[in-house]
Amino acid sequence: MIFDQIENFENYKGLGRVYDALKFLAETDFSKVELGRHDIDGDNLYYNVQEFETRAEQDVSEGHKKYIDIQYVYGGEELIGWAPISSEKTLVRENEAGDCWIYEVKTEDLILKDRRFAVFYPADLHRPCRAVKEPVMCKKVVVKVKID
Repeated sequence: MIFDQIENFENYKGLGRVYDALKFLAETDFSKVELGRHDIDGDNLYYNVQEFETRAEQDVSEGHKKYIDIQYVYGGEELIGWAPISSEKTLVRENEAGDCWIYEVKTEDLILKDRRFAVFYPADLHRPCRAVKEPVMCKKVVVKVKID
């Protein structure tokens, strides 16, 4: 897992498509981009622009096997939980076609706001969309980076 400010994207030059995605995030004004999915390189690299109200609680975490998730908040704030896949956990459901495994697991909290991003690899579980204090509107981009 990586947790940083988008202004530091140059520090990740050796990470291939992850770097490409971070550079794209740093250089794009998402207030001018429509909500929904947008392809950069087809299924190899794409992103979803989202706006939602954070929730008081989210009781499950997700993990992915085929994609790296880059979660970037450009407006509002979000509490996101993180846990290593090696943690004690309970599988709740799986959607292999959608590359999403849902777990109950204890997580550590990170706050995404002010152009912060988090990179979640298949070794990382994450619990997104939670309110820091009270529910607020959150503007976020999730980039999906296919693993070769």
